[in-house]
Amino acid sequence: MREFLKTKIVPLVIVILLFLSACAEIRVPVTAEEKMEAQVEIAVHEWKNWYNDYRRVAVIVYKMFRAISDAKSLKEEIKLPSKNVMWDDGVRKIRSKELNLTDKKALEILSNRELPKNGYVLIPLPTMPAENLIKPWIFAKKFKFNKKTHIFTYTIDDGKIKIPAEGFPIGIRFFVSMSKDINAYAAKDRDGYFIMFHRGICQFLPDDNQLAFVIGHEMGHILRDHLGKITGTNLLVGILSLGVAFATGIPDLGNILYGGIMAKYSRDHEREADFFGLCFTHLAGYDIEIASKAFITLGSSAPPIALEQFFSTHPYDAERRAYLKKVVNWIKAGKTWQQIIEEIKKRESS
Repeated sequence: MREFLKTKIVPLVIVILLFLSACAEIRVPVTAEEKMEAQVEIAVHEWKNWYNDYRRVAVIVYKMFRAISDAKSLKEEIKLPSKNVMWDDGVRKIRSKELNLTDKKALEILSNRELPKNGYVLIPLPTMPAENLIKPWIFAKKFKFNKKTHIFTYTIDDGKIKIPAEGFPIGIRFFVSMSKDINAYAAKDRDGYFIMFHRGICQFLPDDNQLAFVIGHEMGHILRDHLGKITGTNLLVGILSLGVAFATGIPDLGNILYGGIMAKYSRDHEREADFFGLCFTHLAGYDIEIASKAFITLGSSAPPIALEQFFSTHPYDAERRAYLKKVVNWIKAGKTWQQIIEEIKKRESS
């Protein structure tokens, strides 16, 4: 047996190993400097795409801000998140000291200068005063805002740039993240309400009408005070569920009650955000028939695994699609928002 192994198997193994080594891929050695150069090249591309997506979102958001501000028919239907006017000059600022080495080098290429440790890289957004006064990727040493004149002043190398801000009664900030996740959401922090858009949703919704509906939908959550309502409802339903569990001695019964009420409440909020999202989209001048198919476009073009997070918070089914079509038909038939709302209330009570 040993002789057999020596004479047959061992040579065969050696031949196989030699064959595999001969077939191994040729690896070109890469230095750390070359790898960093490639990373910076990729980062430059990412920053450019992020800026293009930001500009696209900004055009839609500012159109909606202006349209909603001018729509007298909506005054009683929406709740402004703040009594204070939001002053915006359309400049977004990237803090130099918060950048990692790769991104700093990428922005140095885009700005064509070496970035100091402190200061801001400025990017102007379209349809705002800054668009004609500031070039993209300019570096500012500092900036300040005059609350009386509503003017932003940016200190740059060759002097100061003064930009008058536009006042929006709709105090909602908006951001576009670098994330490729397919999602958008409304939230609140210590500075107030904001909407976050991930780049992934811009990528899979190339049609501005459909992106406008997603933006309008998230605005609907804020302007109908869903975030404030759900906090209070969470607390009340939680207390009620605990009481039921304590009274019956069945903990699961309290959990079932809580889940059922909150799911119904969430569905109502989504339906309402859909309705007002279409209203805002229409007011801003977009095609609501195309816009209402945004979720269909996402479901057919984006990978299912990438949509799990989005559809977990924006559940979509045939009933929701039928509802959107009905609202579109009402709007196109020339009904006012009040007439549509009354129609919905009448149908829900019958």
